[in-house]
Amino acid sequence: MQVLAGDGGEIELGPSDAIFINAGATHPGQIWLDSLRLGGRLLVPLTVTKESEGSGGGLVLKVTRQQTGFRARFISQVGIFSCAGGRDPELNQRLGRVQSRRRQNGPVTPP
Repeated sequence: MQVLAGDGGEIELGPSDAIFINAGATHPGQIWLDSLRLGGRLLVPLTVTKESEGSGGGLVLKVTRQQTGFRARFISQVGIFSCAGGRDPELNQRLGRVQSRRRQNGPVTPP
């Protein structure tokens, strides 16, 4: 087993069985998805944040690499600080709308 510390949005991970992102992002980073081996899992908090607070809330997404692509599902709620390199302002707004609908109507498909 090897553990790497640093900016996970920029580190070349190499083939990985599991990747755990410990900061809120608006989307799974391409470098994370590209690094997953077949059957590998990525856990990433997808969160909505107010930039003035530097933290946000949302849902943890579990992504599993399959033979023909990826399978993804939400597995829990989360409150966590923001991932500096993993935020997109437009996706932050879209996630906010999805979370608002989810609170009103129950589970919905992510953007």
